[in-house]
Amino acid sequence: MSGGLRDRYDGISRSSIIIPFVVELTYGVYNRFFIPSRYNDIGRDWYNNNDIGDIWVMPTAKQSWLKRFPTYYAATEENKRQFSKRIKQLTIMLKDESFLEYLSNAEYKDYILEFLFGSGLFDDYIMVSEYDVPYIQDNDFGLISYMKTMVGAFQSEHYMLESNMRKQSKIYIEFYIQHLERRRNYDIAQMKELLPNELPF
Repeated sequence: MSGGLRDRYDGISRSSIIIPFVVELTYGVYNRFFIPSRYNDIGRDWYNNNDIGDIWVMPTAKQSWLKRFPTYYAATEENKRQFSKRIKQLTIMLKDESFLEYLSNAEYKDYILEFLFGSGLFDDYIMVSEYDVPYIQDNDFGLISYMKTMVGAFQSEHYMLESNMRKQSKIYIEFYIQHLERRRNYDIAQMKELLPNELPF
């Protein structure tokens, strides 16, 4: 009886020692070699080299874009194809003398800056003073030159599909459409003044 109790007691003692040891050993090996962390040089290196990171983390659209093309030229050609319409729109705007004159006119500067700032997409370039007056905080930003920058970006090798500049270009185009409507209304008004009143308008 006492021998059986001793065997049961010894069994429990060995289990209480061995099982935690095995668990701790397994956990340590797993952490050391399979979990990349800031404290684990081996894991971090493997993760950064994408040896195991690609298995655990889905690549972003930008990462897929960078790996998709063998050369910069191939990437630029794809951008030109994807954004051909946007490039054409911006090019038309850059050739429209009336629009360029409008952007250069100091009389309309505040309204133009308010329009762009209101989109929330130009915060890096345009700010509003304590008197609610918009101003350009980045000396390298120009209303006309930025259109040229966007045209260049859409013809580059960079990933543009989810870029902020793509959204900014849309705001520019919306503003240009307003300009065309405003110019059309002005032209119609001028014609009305020049033509006899009896003509139907």
